[in-house]
Amino acid sequence: MMNYDLIEMVSAGFLTEKACALDKEGWFHQGHLLMQYAITKLGRSTIDDLKKQVRCK
Repeated sequence: MMNYDLIEMVSAGFLTEKACALDKEGWFHQGHLLMQYAITKLGRSTIDDLKKQVRCK
């Protein structure tokens, strides 16, 4: 489910791919692709707008 959410957020412009590498040392699963993402200006402004609208008790 997490992969789907990341793809959706990248497609919407909220995240951008920062770096990628193969997992040679087996941190998560040896031989698989590791991705690093960064939040974009659009993503940060959307989060700030949502924070203004959501009220926590």
